[in-house]
Amino acid sequence: MMQLSWAGFDAAIDLIAAQCIQGRRSGVYGASPAGLVMAVALSHRLDLPLLPKPAAGMLLVDGVIASCKQLPDLIVKFYDVDAWFWVDASDTQQWNSVIKMEGACQPIAFPWQDAPTCRAVPFITGFHD
Repeated sequence: MMQLSWAGFDAAIDLIAAQCIQGRRSGVYGASPAGLVMAVALSHRLDLPLLPKPAAGMLLVDGVIASCKQLPDLIVKFYDVDAWFWVDASDTQQWNSVIKMEGACQPIAFPWQDAPTCRAVPFITGFHD
């Protein structure tokens, strides 16, 4: 199991914020519960609005992308989307991410999750706490 930490979260927010040109995005949208936690932090860091729904020009963030089919509709549907993930566990590893996970996607516990309670639950597309 990969246990992500709060220190790792802070580093991920630092890295993503450093790669984004401040003010160039319409806002920050979290595509899942993990993405929402990241979106709130990035919204404050970049002084951008937190978007309640996807919009053109958004910075889309999510915790993990495990499949190339997971979010393409959101990325293609809206104009000028910048997508970032904490962990890219997809086969192609083509996404902007802080961590690249090779091989089969192992279970992932986010800092706000109790690792022992989620040890038997692998990350799957659409998984919510």
